[in-house]
Amino acid sequence: MSGRRTPDVTLVFPPQWSPFQPALALPSLRAWLERAGHSVRVIDANIAFYEWLLSDDCVARLRGALDAASASTRDAYETFLGAAAAFRETILRVRRWQALKTLRTERLETYVAETYMSSRALDTYLHYVSHIAGGFKLSPYNFSIPGNSLRVADIESFLAHPPPLLMAFVALEVDRILEDRPRFVGLSCIGQEQLLFTLLFAKRLRERTSAPIIVGGTIFSRIFERGRLPAQWFRYVDVFVRNEGELPLEGILGLDPLDLGAGIARVPGVIYLKDGVPTSTAPAAPLKPDAIPVPDFDELPLESYLVGEITLPILASRGCYWGKCEFCHHGMVYGEKYSASSLDGIVAALDELEAKYGITSFAFNDEAVPPKVFRGLSSLLAQNRPRHFDFTGLLKFENYFQSEDFRNAREAGFRSLYIGLESASERVLDLMQKRSTSAVMVRNLADATAADIWTHCFVFFGFPGETEADAEETVSFLMSNSGIIGSFGAGTFSLEHNAPIMRRLAEFGVSVREAHADSIDVYYDYDVDRGIGPKRAIRWMEQLNEQSDGIPSYRAINWIPREHLLGLLSAGTVADLKRISIGCVDEGDAPLAMPLSTFTIDRKSAGHGRIVMNMLNGRTFALKGPLDVAFASVREAEAHLGDIEGAWPDLLTALRSGSGERASHQEDTRPI
Repeated sequence: MSGRRTPDVTLVFPPQWSPFQPALALPSLRAWLERAGHSVRVIDANIAFYEWLLSDDCVARLRGALDAASASTRDAYETFLGAAAAFRETILRVRRWQALKTLRTERLETYVAETYMSSRALDTYLHYVSHIAGGFKLSPYNFSIPGNSLRVADIESFLAHPPPLLMAFVALEVDRILEDRPRFVGLSCIGQEQLLFTLLFAKRLRERTSAPIIVGGTIFSRIFERGRLPAQWFRYVDVFVRNEGELPLEGILGLDPLDLGAGIARVPGVIYLKDGVPTSTAPAAPLKPDAIPVPDFDELPLESYLVGEITLPILASRGCYWGKCEFCHHGMVYGEKYSASSLDGIVAALDELEAKYGITSFAFNDEAVPPKVFRGLSSLLAQNRPRHFDFTGLLKFENYFQSEDFRNAREAGFRSLYIGLESASERVLDLMQKRSTSAVMVRNLADATAADIWTHCFVFFGFPGETEADAEETVSFLMSNSGIIGSFGAGTFSLEHNAPIMRRLAEFGVSVREAHADSIDVYYDYDVDRGIGPKRAIRWMEQLNEQSDGIPSYRAINWIPREHLLGLLSAGTVADLKRISIGCVDEGDAPLAMPLSTFTIDRKSAGHGRIVMNMLNGRTFALKGPLDVAFASVREAEAHLGDIEGAWPDLLTALRSGSGERASHQEDTRPI
């Protein structure tokens, strides 16, 4: 046991989640509970997972997995495993910019290029890990098992026989969680991508400790709402917390961990097993933002996130000020209530976080920053320099906004805004209860762009009642307004349990397909009796993505993870980032700024010559004769591709195109 005080609770954020930014849930809970007098330890097991995936220990275990495979399979992945250290160097190189803030503007092109290479190399690395380990598919944004099944039987099978690589990490992390013998252990599951890992952690913890295990976050609460929370999962979990966790967790920590059942029914907002049936207590009262202390990020390894600029999440409000959209059920977290922080409270929190952590970049994670808060905060900060912050946040189109609001926002530090456009058809927007107009959308976008603020628009196809003409209107809007839209993300409509539209399915002509009896999916398969159905919606999404690929500014930005964008914009203008990013993407998987060290080498296959792997796409090929000799000489000199453009044009062509002789035994390793 370590020398630290035994925690009342150890809070854990399990994989799989983005490795680019800390989540807000646990720092907020920690601040609340410690103010109430409880000792709290926080562990970000997600970023620990990424650190471990890049470690020698993980690579050794992957080698062990190959030992049991056929000779041809082993051969196919040996180049990757031999290059693991080089992958690690390329992926982690982006972190160095955290300590080079004063040089980012001066060296913007290098900063963008290294962020690009780090992101691409990480994608390739995770692809190979997934294929070698088997049994799962992992990316920075997703974790799934074969078939993407959400049936209880398949999940139970996964828990009974998890991939050995994952269990090796879970076992190590559970040892860390229990080293201080906490009275309670809490797991935060805020996304469906974390569900399987959360259950794996809970199962392993149950085997190792008698401490009660509590699971919070929205996913299990939504499963319970649908009536599909399996009673057998209480073998691993003592209590599930519904929605906001502050008051329920405070109530739980006041109970005797050895006799939890004696008082759990008096704790608000929890789900427990009563007579073999999952049962919920009444919800806790929603909290006001100004009643909540500033989040405490003390125990999070802020230097470990895979970004060049750390961004901390923050809230200016709880709930959604609009709260009318037919497709959205996000407000359930806050009991469908809304309240905003005071401007003084927001500024005080920003100042405290900057003073404590030396961080000036913040992401407002509100459902949408309230218009009056956006205007007031922007004006206040713009007028009170020399504060220097960089912000991003979500916004709704509003006639309320004037051009001055966006100019003040840019002066205050807003570099990017994420906006729910959803559809460009006013008829569909009225069906959604979004109530935006084309004129307001264009004006808001133009004003933000004129103020040098990046705008990202979310759109989706297939909202019930949408016609082909409506979908075409959305495509045309995005294609014709690329000058005032920085980027967009396209998807298709999802019919979520308890979303407002569920109360009016007949009115929208929606019929729900019967789900499998043991499915825990909180989204329904459905059909519509008019307009665009699910399959046609997918085709419209694909058509938009295909058409937008012809617009350089859209094509250039697709690679940038959302959590990287603010850091990149803090170092340059929107025009700078577009220009440099277009260069990266147009140069493909081997931009001229790419160090030759990003091509890993393997000399063991002498019959093939020098086998080279491009870490940005995982493609392997062989260099022979003069190309082999030339590559050896320039790689040792730590050159970049651009350095060999004049002296070694044939080598440059071979490396950029991957057109050297293919290493035939490597064919199956190229990522899809």
